[in-house]
Amino acid sequence: MDDHIGFVEGAYENLRSPLDYISSRINRLRGVDERKLLPELQHRKN
Repeated sequence: MDDHIGFVEGAYENLRSPLDYISSRINRLRGVDERKLLPELQHRKN
């Protein structure tokens, strides 16, 4: 189970920046001047 959680956390960290970039570009094309970022992960304690 820990391997799966680690995989999901790693995938999220790798995809967060590109998704934020795409989201900001789409909002710019729509004329929306609001910037919302995906939240950073709060790493769980073992």
